[in-house]
Amino acid sequence: MAAAADPDHGGVELVESEEPFRTNALLIILKALKLSHNRPHSFVFVDEILHSIFFLGNINTPPHSPKDIVNVPEVFEALLDCYPRPFKLFSSQVPKRSPFSCVLDMVVQVTREQEREQEERNIIRQLRNIINEVDPSGSRKLISSTICVSQRENSPLSTRYYGVSMSTHRRQIPIGASCLSNWQTFVANAVMTYYPHMTKKPYFDGTFTLKPEVRCVAFDLLREQEEEMAEEVVKPPCRSCGNLYGLATREVKEFTYGNCAEAESLSNLLRNERASTIISSRREYSERNLQRAKTQVENDLKSFLKMPQDIRVTFYTPETE
Repeated sequence: MAAAADPDHGGVELVESEEPFRTNALLIILKALKLSHNRPHSFVFVDEILHSIFFLGNINTPPHSPKDIVNVPEVFEALLDCYPRPFKLFSSQVPKRSPFSCVLDMVVQVTREQEREQEERNIIRQLRNIINEVDPSGSRKLISSTICVSQRENSPLSTRYYGVSMSTHRRQIPIGASCLSNWQTFVANAVMTYYPHMTKKPYFDGTFTLKPEVRCVAFDLLREQEEEMAEEVVKPPCRSCGNLYGLATREVKEFTYGNCAEAESLSNLLRNERASTIISSRREYSERNLQRAKTQVENDLKSFLKMPQDIRVTFYTPETE
């Protein structure tokens, strides 16, 4: 296997591996460290990225330990010293989201500090640049293919909220975890209506309909050229997003419910704006059936994790510096 020196990573040698997971995992970690440089408030994102990657490495086939992933001794020791909790808890606690979602938050934070005028375009461009750096072999391991931008109304003055598609293998694990611990209630309930299968629960319907003035648009992150954003770049909603959020679409193909970037983007929108200004549907389920749905999601998540049903799932909370 060839070793290539990467000047952007302080002379660290990255070993090209036949296992794309390890290659992309280390590159994402190094990119996160670069984004966090001289930004103390980014500590929490790096902590969360490390735990999420180590957790996913642990359940990968074949499994990868933190030392397998961070196979540069000086980097490993420095991370272990600065971020001990991910190393300690990656095998016992479940991440609330994928590592690339944390990368998105870091990019949004940096871009909003620097480029307020062209925020949306610059965020998409920066993510594409990161993907080009992280994804040299063409593997999509740990890489999101889509970004979604949501706004309360399609106006330059309306705050934009971003989300990326699930970037992990065994997507049912981060989707279930996001439903129970991370996504805003309306989005979580909508996804739980179908999770983990493609069929709607007969006893629970948490889906909703966005108001017509809400902007919710997805873009492809895997395009090779950074062209001006034109209509052909827009990715139409899949049938799953139509069923969950009432998005108008002609698509008939259903993807895994909760996998699309719309879930995270709309969750961020609803968490920060009044729900009554966003959605037009009302709750049509009992509290008892809501609890039943949550219990079923947790039980399904335990099955995917091969956990005993009598043990409660514990979710990881990143540490602030």
